Amino acid sequence: MCSACGSIEGPKGLDGLGIRKWTCSCGDVHDRDENAELNSRREGRRIVAEGRPDT
Repeated sequence: MCSACGSIEGPKGLDGLGIRKWTCSCGDVHDRDENAELNSRREGRRIVAEGRPDT
């Protein structure tokens, strides 16, 4: 998922794991690991803001 616009068009599947950098249609260029970190951090903050307990 693009951390800039939320589009779900990045590399997919096992073949996608070998792609380190990709460009979204919004024009943002992503490093796979940095993009995943941004998405994970954002989701964690969203969960904490909702006040959901850890499971």
